[in-house]
Amino acid sequence: MRRSRKKRNPASRRTPDLLEDLHQQADSLLSSIRTGRADLAKALQEWRLVTAQVVKAASSLQNQFTDLPTEAEVQDARKRIKTLSGRQRQILEKILAGAPNKAIAFDLGLSEKTVETHRSRLMRKVGASSLPELMRIVLRAR
Repeated sequence: MRRSRKKRNPASRRTPDLLEDLHQQADSLLSSIRTGRADLAKALQEWRLVTAQVVKAASSLQNQFTDLPTEAEVQDARKRIKTLSGRQRQILEKILAGAPNKAIAFDLGLSEKTVETHRSRLMRKVGASSLPELMRIVLRAR
């Protein structure tokens, strides 16, 4: 039984591969125009598609590099993490590992309510209003 191959989204491909493919498409299109094998209207339409893909790839590259945290953001995140107590840091590590409160309580020999309290206080100290935001702050600090 053959599996159908899922067609990959061009935006999900590695950027160097995408740019190489676009370069090849542009070269092919230009050679077709030069040799007279392509209708000019059709060639212009294809050229518009190629340039749109180039712009999209460039935008993707720009987004990858502008999302990096600044040095000030990294230092701020580290300062926030340093304010945590030893127990809060233990609980933070378990949270980052994906453990639920009940499992954290069992592992550390605490009640679930105590873990919930520590979790709430560490979220407040770090300035995170949600688990994804907490993850972002910790990743910046590392």
